[in-house]
Amino acid sequence: MQHAIDTDLPVLGVCRGMQFISHYFGSTLLPCEGHVTESLKIKHQSALILAIMWHPERDIQFKKLISKYFVNFFIGRIVLHKGLILAAGRGSRMGSLTDNAPKCYTTIDGKRLIEWQLNAMNTSYIDEVDIITGYRKDNFEYPTQYFHNEIWDTSNMARSLTKAHTWLEKHDCIISYSDIIYPPRSD
Repeated sequence: MQHAIDTDLPVLGVCRGMQFISHYFGSTLLPCEGHVTESLKIKHQSALILAIMWHPERDIQFKKLISKYFVNFFIGRIVLHKGLILAAGRGSRMGSLTDNAPKCYTTIDGKRLIEWQLNAMNTSYIDEVDIITGYRKDNFEYPTQYFHNEIWDTSNMARSLTKAHTWLEKHDCIISYSDIIYPPRSD
């Protein structure tokens, strides 16, 4: 966060990212009904920070509107050419579906969750997408750089991100969970 403020990069926090941004600036979020449409803009010196509570799987009609809002937020501010996918978790709540493969290998409409993301990023002017693994790291077969969280089962996504800290210091990037689906960029 401090790097973004220091270098005038826009920051977009979605769901837990909104919670992190709020906490970083010393605020607290109150529970509210229908939080999928709540948003918060913070202007900190010259840095623009957007935080939003949005769950596309819960509010499909809202998806197109908010997608355009995100694109407009970033246009003219930053060009990202790197992506990082957090794929360390097992997805234990999915039961036997993840006994032999990571959660992001679950298929939807004939395609693995992680492949939806790789496709969206690769068709959105992102020329490098790297992956942070944990559970069943040997299952991953994509031609990319990997970072591994060996204590994935006793840590969280923030700990997984630290495994790529040197890479993150060098690159502005989009960081994504491995178990969500979003569309490729549409001009």
